[in-house]
Amino acid sequence: MFRVAVAVIGDGPAGTAVALGLLQRGIEVAVLGGFRAARVGEHLTPNAWRSLEALELRAIIASSPHHRPSPGVSSIWGAEEEQRRDYLFQPWLHGLNVDRSVLDRQLLDEVRRRGGKVFIAPSKRSLSRTENKWQLNDMNGCGIEADFIVDATGRKAWVARRLGGCVRALDRLIALCVRYRPTSPTLDASLRLQALSTGWCYAAPLADGTVAAAYLTDADLLSGICACKPISVESLKSILGPTLPLEGRIESVQAVPARSQRTDPAAGSGWMAVGDAAMAFDPLSSAGISKALADGLQAADAIGPALRGGHASLETWNETVSGQFAAFRIRQRAYYALERRWPDEVFWNRRHEFESRDHMSA
Repeated sequence: MFRVAVAVIGDGPAGTAVALGLLQRGIEVAVLGGFRAARVGEHLTPNAWRSLEALELRAIIASSPHHRPSPGVSSIWGAEEEQRRDYLFQPWLHGLNVDRSVLDRQLLDEVRRRGGKVFIAPSKRSLSRTENKWQLNDMNGCGIEADFIVDATGRKAWVARRLGGCVRALDRLIALCVRYRPTSPTLDASLRLQALSTGWCYAAPLADGTVAAAYLTDADLLSGICACKPISVESLKSILGPTLPLEGRIESVQAVPARSQRTDPAAGSGWMAVGDAAMAFDPLSSAGISKALADGLQAADAIGPALRGGHASLETWNETVSGQFAAFRIRQRAYYALERRWPDEVFWNRRHEFESRDHMSA
């Protein structure tokens, strides 16, 4: 049985940010992987540099040839004309289009380098508690004992659900994620965003010459597609049609849940949910990795007092999650309200209803 102060379940950016923040504070930590969601390319907004600097990661990420600097966002939203928002006048000058698999590996490598333990085991795990200790065991006989558990398993909220947390979903959004290699190089590394009659899409050119793109709509509007089944290239092209210019070779495609949701409570005695396990935002917010890193830093601040027996920091965490989700809802409603070209389409009709009422369900 391996013993550690904090066990972080989940090895995405939120989980590794918590682990790195705890290691900075001299707290022993182990990260347990194997709860992998889809990991495609993503856009990192400039405000993510603040968290990367706090975690002493800026030089490592900025110098990596696997990530591509992005000058800003180009969008067609609310009107036919393209609008640009450049990052030139931001304190950090540019964002990044990152290869998620590479970024996640870099963060895990830093956890190892700084003395944290990393266990990657795709087998099923069991979770139990005896007195004030948590025990995690997998089917290979590996056991870990911890004083505190961090749920960083993404929208699955694997720990929180088992401990009585209720995951409330706001919508049925699903992302059809594609990584393809265009026939000609993409010279402009801006994130491209476009509203469509049945949803919206984005595309982020990556450093290796591929493009990470996604089409987002409601699951019930994407006929024949299931997030747990593979998708053929033929069906992909028939679904998307002219939505995304998929000229070139498609290298991967998958459908993944992208719904906005919140877990209540997001913390309790001896445990805490972070990142998407606590609250997941609509990808339209471009919060993704930036939010995960910031969440991890905040969580590390709260876990220290909790380890010393204080419960106030966990209560504050629940209040923080509730407040941040409410603020996100205001921004989400405002942005969807800008698009009025297709008022009779089901997708947009549902979003405009957000202006007057919420749709929260378990």
